Amino acid sequence: MTLGGEKSRFEIQRVFAFSLPIYTQDDDKIELISLNPLEVPEDSLHTEAESKFYELLTSLQHVGWKRYIRLGEPRISGTELSKLGTVNEVLGKPVMTGPWSDPSIRLPEELWRSMPIFSDWSFYRGNEYLTVSIQREDSEKEPSKTGTYLFTLTFKSEKRFFSEYFDSSDRDRMKELLPDLLKKLASQRATAESRLKEMGVAIDERYQNPTISILESH
Repeated sequence: MTLGGEKSRFEIQRVFAFSLPIYTQDDDKIELISLNPLEVPEDSLHTEAESKFYELLTSLQHVGWKRYIRLGEPRISGTELSKLGTVNEVLGKPVMTGPWSDPSIRLPEELWRSMPIFSDWSFYRGNEYLTVSIQREDSEKEPSKTGTYLFTLTFKSEKRFFSEYFDSSDRDRMKELLPDLLKKLASQRATAESRLKEMGVAIDERYQNPTISILESH
């Protein structure tokens, strides 16, 4: 399946399911696309599924998709993973885009197996956002060795992505409300990063938030 515009076209191979919903809240425009590539058969080895998953992430990075760290969450690279004792949590708080979801590193097999049955990796390219999700169901016969995996790619426009930070009643005022939200989230990130530095966890200062074009438009 070919996606993207004329100058940003890329392909996802062997797509077996595709959803292109149109919602009233999006002014009846296409702001979200969801698809499922057929990557591994049922009851595959966990190691095989992991290899296929990282091949998918690598192919996405080759066409310009970059790791996205959610606003408000600390910027921790995958190289710091061993300094954190839990997955999906940093400093006792839930985190969606922690170092375990850094696509530049491959999780050790033991950690891959211990990930929640639903896990997400986040990306951006220009003013578009992508969540790559995994759903895992361990096999009954050899749960420690094999399982069935579903990979889902959900593409969102910038407008749709940031609208989800607000209640439906406030989404018409998103451009007005977003600056204050960004300040709040920046403060949360700074506080968390300060504490992590004190604990000896390095912060990825090279990571910069993508430009939000909504705020630049008139």
